[in-house]
Amino acid sequence: MSNKFFGLLILIFFCASWSVQAQDFNQIYDSIIRLDEVVVFPFRLSGQLELDASKIKTTPEVSKYSLALPNRYVLPKTQTERLLFEATTGGGIIPLNPILNAFNGRTKMLKQRLERDRRYALTQQTAGWAPDSMFTQQWGIPQSRIEEFLYYCEQDPEFILLARSKDRLALWAYWDRKSTLFLNPNTEQ
Repeated sequence: MSNKFFGLLILIFFCASWSVQAQDFNQIYDSIIRLDEVVVFPFRLSGQLELDASKIKTTPEVSKYSLALPNRYVLPKTQTERLLFEATTGGGIIPLNPILNAFNGRTKMLKQRLERDRRYALTQQTAGWAPDSMFTQQWGIPQSRIEEFLYYCEQDPEFILLARSKDRLALWAYWDRKSTLFLNPNTEQ
């Protein structure tokens, strides 16, 4: 069979099935029965969420917290943390990983990467404290340069201190100051 014939055969099949479905729909639509009221008996809901929520008995969600597992509050390590742990520990009588990685600089590189990852995560967390419209409308930063502005602020040690203090108003004042410097790099502080 040629491809054209096969395509035509599929087209005829779909057209025929569509017309059958349209006829079935008309028959179903004509036989709809309208009900006056439906009551769900096991719960006897009233329609008011405050009353209904207190009536329904639920079982607690099964999780590592409800089961009281010993490591339930331990956060999983990031990839960089796992790599650093692997680079600084070793097995056997004389662990070779820490010795080799100290000589070739891998441990130092992984520590710097871990610090950079933590700063980036902190920056992403603080970026959620202000909507994008605030960056664009109040501080005049173009939408396409918001990430660049956040990276510009991330390099300042003052930003890290403000972000860790979680004082949003002080951080907004900092972003207001830094936005003028970011948009006009030749101006003095």
